Amino acid sequence: KEQSWKIEFATTNPELKPFGEIIKTTAQFLPSQNDEQIISSKTSGFVMFTEEMAEGMHVSAGQTIAAIAGNELAENNISVRLQEANNNFELHKTNYERGQKLATENIISEKELLQLKTDYENAKSVYENLKQNFNKLGQTIKSNQSGFVSNLMVSNGQFVESGQALFSISSNKSLLLRAEVSQKYLVALKSIETATFKGAGNTKLFTLEECNGKLLSFGKSTGFDNNYMIPVTFRIENNEGFVPGAF
Repeated sequence: KEQSWKIEFATTNPELKPFGEIIKTTAQFLPSQNDEQIISSKTSGFVMFTEEMAEGMHVSAGQTIAAIAGNELAENNISVRLQEANNNFELHKTNYERGQKLATENIISEKELLQLKTDYENAKSVYENLKQNFNKLGQTIKSNQSGFVSNLMVSNGQFVESGQALFSISSNKSLLLRAEVSQKYLVALKSIETATFKGAGNTKLFTLEECNGKLLSFGKSTGFDNNYMIPVTFRIENNEGFVPGAF
């Protein structure tokens, strides 16, 4: 009994519980596709940041981050396109308002009035879309969500083409946890129940359940890009401040 006092000793009744194999390996935190948005240019021109930009920088939803200046390009003069859209909108607005008066006096048919209304709404949609996303200098680049700049793909003053990716914004609310497992465990992968993990430099051990996580998938093939490990991917809620890219 004196010996038991010196160690962690106890007795208990045996219980029936799940018992399984444990696979130890490394994994990497990756951004969740649902939480990351790539911002692209809608026009060709030169990138002009509103302030100093760097990866990891916090941005707010609706915040103006940059502009694409294209007025120097004759074929892509935004101020001309914006003015043309405004003139077209005002013209169809006037025609529609005049048509409404004529329709009340039965001078034009209901079909003609409907066409005037359609032309007006189409012109209005084009103009408001340009007005919202562009100004006289070019396209206004805004963040669609709050988060941080996870990948900065262009530099200030760089020329970009229409459709080119500029940067990605991640909310960091959820993450993918991608582990790579040896092929000798291939048969066991379909029986995976859960996972425990800890971040680099963190001594606390987290369970999948604590992070409201779940198993998403495991690879059905391997050998691509000279990587012969099998990927196993989990999704977790990032309530503990894990950093994407960390192991």
